[in-house]
Amino acid sequence: MNLENSVDELENVDWGEPTYSSFLVKECHRLRKIPIKEFKPADLRIMISQDISLQILIPLAIQVLERDPMIDTYYFEGDLLESVLDCDKEYWLRNMELHGKIKRIVLGISNFEYASKELKEKWERLLAM
Repeated sequence: MNLENSVDELENVDWGEPTYSSFLVKECHRLRKIPIKEFKPADLRIMISQDISLQILIPLAIQVLERDPMIDTYYFEGDLLESVLDCDKEYWLRNMELHGKIKRIVLGISNFEYASKELKEKWERLLAM
């Protein structure tokens, strides 16, 4: 994958201009147009939490999580991890190798017992697959 390309370019789909005037819609449209190499962890969290371009963005998020599993990208410690764990179940079923990587990441978190109830519930759902 060429990180110089945008999501629009990689998927060969142009979403055009947003038709709804909310911050989230505008931000997702904006992020689809910037080079992947410019994505920050918070950008990954936004897109993944909306189940957008998971094939491209989950592998990048996993790279971030391998370095800092409980990274706080804006809202709370572990917010990127929570969005990854909460993504479309079908994605994980089609990508079992990445499913295994995220499992190893979570199992390596030494203080996971102190994670939020929501994060633990999403982890349990992923394990049940």
